[in-house]
Amino acid sequence: MEPFCAVAALVLVELFHEPLPYALAFVGGAMLYVIFDEMVPESHSHDYERAATTCFMIGLLFVKIVNYVATAISGAG
Repeated sequence: MEPFCAVAALVLVELFHEPLPYALAFVGGAMLYVIFDEMVPESHSHDYERAATTCFMIGLLFVKIVNYVATAISGAG
């Protein structure tokens, strides 16, 4: 089943090559909305406000560093 799905995904990516970055950005925004709307208030409701916020900021900084390093290594941008 996996090879068939891989071929289907390849065909769909080729068909929707132009709007794909916008669709992925929309999905990323939807994921952030869920995090901010549900998970952050839940973590702040159990007296872990500072730890939750600190871990969120560390995670965000880690993602930015990994993105920077990956861009520098690949030579893109």
